[in-house]
Amino acid sequence: MNLVFKKSDLSIVPRWTDNIKDEWINPFIEQSCELYFYDTVSQTLYDAIASAVKTILAGTQGAEWNVATNYSNNAIVVYNSVYYKANGAIASGQAAPAVNASWVANELLTFWGQFMKPYLVYACYKSFLLWHGKHIAQGGVRKHVDNTSFEVSTDELSFLMSDLRLTINTKQTKMMNKLASVNYTFDNIVYQSNENVGSVNQGIIIFDV
Repeated sequence: MNLVFKKSDLSIVPRWTDNIKDEWINPFIEQSCELYFYDTVSQTLYDAIASAVKTILAGTQGAEWNVATNYSNNAIVVYNSVYYKANGAIASGQAAPAVNASWVANELLTFWGQFMKPYLVYACYKSFLLWHGKHIAQGGVRKHVDNTSFEVSTDELSFLMSDLRLTINTKQTKMMNKLASVNYTFDNIVYQSNENVGSVNQGIIIFDV
């Protein structure tokens, strides 16, 4: 399946380190995409987002807007957490992106950046912490003191998991609230919702945030 985030996106998680090897974290990235969104919210919406973020994950689009950069037609930038697409060539020195003749806001990418990606990143991180260390030659969850490290106790790990579950539930609720508020509609395209969401996510309450 096409993924919608990569290892470097876990930098939003406090105390995350990029020293974690790709082969350790990549299975959990794929798992979180499939289990926490693909089959839970909407396959059609997931597929559309996966297609839209392909160039962003490859690093060829979606960088922070820079006043000193010349942008070509259809270039994608992010400014104040909102994604914009250039409506024609835009020379350097112009005003920051806004909804006007020069820029068009991309609602689908903005939803991905503000709601979907943070939710999936934390879900991935939680799964990684639960299982990392249960394979040969992996160090597990440890805390560092001076020049050595100690295994994290069961109580400490339980507290960490509880804290992560709260974060994940909050981000999931915000994501679902956003989907409900726009009726699965982004950039004037209505995406199919998953009719099983109610039974899968019985604990989710949609509320104003």
